Amino acid sequence: METGAGVLTGWRVDAGPDAVGAAVVVGGVEGWAMDFDAMGTALAERGIEAFLLDAPGQGESRMANGVYLGDGWLDAYRAVLDAVEAWIPGQPIGVVGNSMGGSFAMALAAADTRIAACVDNGGIVAPGAVPPEVGTFFTKMAAFCDRRDADEVRAVWADVDPAADGPNAGYPLLVLHGGLDPLVSDEMVQAVLERVPAGECELVVFSDGNHCVYTARTATCWSPTGCAPASPPGARSDGR
Repeated sequence: METGAGVLTGWRVDAGPDAVGAAVVVGGVEGWAMDFDAMGTALAERGIEAFLLDAPGQGESRMANGVYLGDGWLDAYRAVLDAVEAWIPGQPIGVVGNSMGGSFAMALAAADTRIAACVDNGGIVAPGAVPPEVGTFFTKMAAFCDRRDADEVRAVWADVDPAADGPNAGYPLLVLHGGLDPLVSDEMVQAVLERVPAGECELVVFSDGNHCVYTARTATCWSPTGCAPASPPGARSDGR
């Protein structure tokens, strides 16, 4: 897919002629789109066309096409939405972000009025605040944007701001959290709920979950017209 940032690669999971919407699925700092095939299949089975995206800095888009996170990242995502919109004209579009992909998803949701709903599965509210001291994770963030200097890395990531206001403020948001997550604390999740410009917001906590909830049942929490699902088994739900 041609974008202003370069060529992005992804996989489309067809929901068939009776599709009721679409979802762009995004991974984290070491995610490859193909890793989310089970999630894409689960969405498609519910009539939601899924596009599994290697965004700037990710997977094949980075490794084969040389596209890294930079100033034009939001426009690249908008080009993806252009394509998805052409596939299913007149249908709602959502975005599902896994791990740091959740931060991108929330930032995109606030910035683009075509996003009808957003799922954050492990993202944080301030990616640019991650310190170099976290070690290998910060090294992956540096590789994501092809920078070596720590200050430059943090400056690039600071442009991914889920807390920023935008023309689509008030979008519905579903936040998924694993109670055993070693990377994203309960306090970080609370910061998401307090600071992002979402409207109706639902938090579902899987008490036995690790970082991100990588099971097909996460897709059952998705609605193409909003994010107010019934809580899946093993989860507790806190609305805002």
